[in-house]
Amino acid sequence: MKFTKNFVFIGIFTVLSGMAYAVDSPQFESGDWKGKFNGLFQLWGIGNYEKPTNHQYLRIRRAEIKLSGSYLKDWKYFLMIDPARLLRAPGSSQPPIGNALQDFGVGYPPAENFEITVGQFKPPITAEGLDPSSGLALPERSLLTRVYDERRELGLRLSYKQENWNVASMLSTGVPVSADESQTLQDLNTRAEWNPQKDSSIGAFITIGKWSYSKKGRWGLNLRTKEEKFELSAEYVQGKDGARHSKGFTTEIGYWLQEDLEPIFRLELFSPDQSIKTSGKAQTLGVNYILSKSNLKLQFAVSALQHMAAPNGSPVFSKGSIHKLAVIAFQASI
Repeated sequence: MKFTKNFVFIGIFTVLSGMAYAVDSPQFESGDWKGKFNGLFQLWGIGNYEKPTNHQYLRIRRAEIKLSGSYLKDWKYFLMIDPARLLRAPGSSQPPIGNALQDFGVGYPPAENFEITVGQFKPPITAEGLDPSSGLALPERSLLTRVYDERRELGLRLSYKQENWNVASMLSTGVPVSADESQTLQDLNTRAEWNPQKDSSIGAFITIGKWSYSKKGRWGLNLRTKEEKFELSAEYVQGKDGARHSKGFTTEIGYWLQEDLEPIFRLELFSPDQSIKTSGKAQTLGVNYILSKSNLKLQFAVSALQHMAAPNGSPVFSKGSIHKLAVIAFQASI
């Protein structure tokens, strides 16, 4: 199927699906229980160009279903599944059914501004990794985030928030509950963030894994600012896994031409190992178009990839590869 025909198919699908998904979040209340349902659906049309072959295909990237709420006001609970995680990507094996389970847990505030959370969720590491999928500026998260932080882990998190700063620390197993690995608490992730003014923040994190930074260590810094229509973010991370040292950097610049239209540029650099004298590089130019508040969104992005490949539309490091990637994404959320 030609890529242009895929665009037509996606356009029709956008209109029909948008009608169905652009609704308010269903809520319920029963005695001491309160809750609501949220959902996010994202469909990609992908064009992956690498001489001498080109590939065009569709991919359901996200299909998140979330239940969250409270019990007796103070207790909080949450559960999220993503059936899209069960879909087999081109050239890969069938994922295990446990991949669909994303987040689950309960939280309780023992004191003002303080909260304890137990369950499976994202560790407090990179800034972009903690962003909700519905608020991403481009269809896919940066390679830096997906390497270091796009995962859920089983553990215990302590968090404290003030008006201009917050800190969170999580003791975790380092793997999701569905992994066929040891489920012992062995990783400590701590993140602090300062907000000097509204819509601006400076953050840092450190990870000590397997009770030894030399065995598994991470640290990173990030900066974000927004001034009227202008947005800027930058993030740097270094990782250590035994003798292997990795590092990555990403920055995004966006400008809202009007309330519903934002062009954005992202630069990514990633080195998987100091012994490899080559770094992956991605330059992406994208456009966000808001169709209905934040419920419906179209995103288009074109990327020039050096020493990166994108077998399913999500770039990964691949020494010697040179790709051109185009992704159009329709997103509906409630």
